Amino acid sequence: MNDYQNALRGKLRRRSWVVLVTMLCGPVTGARGQSAIDRLDLDRISARIIHVTASPDFLCTSGDDAWFIDNGNSGIEKISASADTPVLKIFVKDACGAPVSGFGALWVISCSERCLYKLQENTGQLLAKIPTGLSDVSGETSLAAGGGSVWILSDSAGVLSRINPGTNRVEARIKVSPGSAALCVGFGAIWVSDRVHNQVQRVDLKSNLLTGSIAVGKNPRFLAAGEGAVWTLDQGAGTVTRIDPGTRQVTATIDVQAPGGGGDIAAGGGRIWVVSTNPSRPLQCIDPRLNRVTRIYASQGSQGPQARTDGAVRSSSNYIWISNLYLKTVWAIPK
Repeated sequence: MNDYQNALRGKLRRRSWVVLVTMLCGPVTGARGQSAIDRLDLDRISARIIHVTASPDFLCTSGDDAWFIDNGNSGIEKISASADTPVLKIFVKDACGAPVSGFGALWVISCSERCLYKLQENTGQLLAKIPTGLSDVSGETSLAAGGGSVWILSDSAGVLSRINPGTNRVEARIKVSPGSAALCVGFGAIWVSDRVHNQVQRVDLKSNLLTGSIAVGKNPRFLAAGEGAVWTLDQGAGTVTRIDPGTRQVTATIDVQAPGGGGDIAAGGGRIWVVSTNPSRPLQCIDPRLNRVTRIYASQGSQGPQARTDGAVRSSSNYIWISNLYLKTVWAIPK
């Protein structure tokens, strides 16, 4: 047998072993990268764990500080990664929904008054109360700031109101679908979730025109813009939908096993972050390069595993902020 035949025989033998191992164990290279999910202790990796007496729910961020709505207790509290306790508490009657920071102020919804509070961020001073109306008095909604304006869904019949932050006046009312639920700003538009018709609507920032809608998973509510896409948390399906903002097409649907109400979604630090009411997946992150969940975080600290989970998630300059209203805790994870 010549050298060529010996080499060929050895090559075939090695290939046979690779085929056998693959049949028994799955692909040799990349198996873990394709399907494995890392599980991390939220308490161990956090830069700061803030235990509060309130029930921290919706969040917004400003620089490296964060604000949380005290669920059901008429207030919003400011927290910092450099402090173990809240640094400022502000009374807002029946504060609800996701607040937003922008244009040198903090903007907070009052569910019972159906108006918008404009607050000075450093002192909590009330700067204005703007009668806007409110589409969802249960408070499961959000504000947005961008394009030189603050935005709120102001009527359940389907009205998106645009507020001038300088004059504190509503300067445009834009017709959207009844059942519109939450907002985010990005890629030159306001994106509006519609939980009744299972779609996301796009409103152009410059023209105030509704320029189209995209079908997504069942009962979409909270959404985020970032990491190259618009993302919706589909509460009825337990999925996250990825939308290309340029083509306005769905490019991925990701199973996050998070059906049911509550939860939240945010983009930041090269990941998409999802808070859910699924106690086995209280916080998870999606790698947008892979369009799949790569990490699940849970608290295993002194208060024990999270038997009940719900809250919010937001990104700041250097941290990802996560709240759990049942554990009365907020975590700051370094990006």
